[in-house]
Amino acid sequence: MDRTGALPDRCVICNQPTGNSRVKRTLYWTPRAWRISVAATLIGVFVAGMYVLQPLLGAFWWLVLLAVIGHLLLRKSLKLELGICAIHRRRRNILRGISLACLCLIVLSIPAIAGDPTFGYLLLLGSAVALLALAIVQSYVGVQALRLRDLSEQHAWLSGAGAAFRNELPELN
Repeated sequence: MDRTGALPDRCVICNQPTGNSRVKRTLYWTPRAWRISVAATLIGVFVAGMYVLQPLLGAFWWLVLLAVIGHLLLRKSLKLELGICAIHRRRRNILRGISLACLCLIVLSIPAIAGDPTFGYLLLLGSAVALLALAIVQSYVGVQALRLRDLSEQHAWLSGAGAAFRNELPELN
């Protein structure tokens, strides 16, 4: 798509009319080589610190900090308004509500740890696992699934939209 263009008033998932229901999103992109090299370096330093040299574990957290700073400096952003139908808006709101409930359980588990450590830690672990599972579900279902695959000065390449929606988009010249 053209980087300055707007997406049609159709649901990005099922291509149904949206009735002017739109969601504002900011998508970020970093070069694939950067992501792969940072991940490989961090994993390598962590594994080396675990099995070879314990002092490398201290360097690991400094490398994580440097990787986050580098990521923030290298990333490019694209602001979009995505169309979303009533059905997918409802699903999105339900998933967001469940995520908020999991966050509340995590906060409530902190005082529970002081009272009954076994119950508190189980509540914390269960809530964290549920929140992680919801994050994975949201990344593959609905509006969260839309990703920025590549970005240039003129064009943006999106992935994760429904096939019907993609087929309605005009081809790039």
